[in-house]
Amino acid sequence: MSTFVVKKKIELAFLGEGWEEAYITFSPFSFADNEQLLKLRSNVNVDNPEATPQEGAEKASKNMIALLQEKFVEGTGYDGTGLVDITKENLQDLPMEIINEALIVLQGKKTLVPKG
Repeated sequence: MSTFVVKKKIELAFLGEGWEEAYITFSPFSFADNEQLLKLRSNVNVDNPEATPQEGAEKASKNMIALLQEKFVEGTGYDGTGLVDITKENLQDLPMEIINEALIVLQGKKTLVPKG
């Protein structure tokens, strides 16, 4: 648990119609979390050098989702009829654009300006 309380709210309006009020909130990555993510991205077969590239990529993807689930706070998404709650269990079902945006923001590669 981090000593500092910071939340990163990512507005999902960039996804288009129906998503205007949708958002997802995470606790940001710590330095250690970022190191873990970089390790996953750069050397996916470190635990099993005999794994195929596909197996390594699948493991890395699962570990990235697990890291996002650990940092997840709350969110809402659009299901085609209205806004619904996003849960950490269904993060892996979200459009890839959301996962990519979350990773960029949580690594500090993009700064969010709080509204208000």
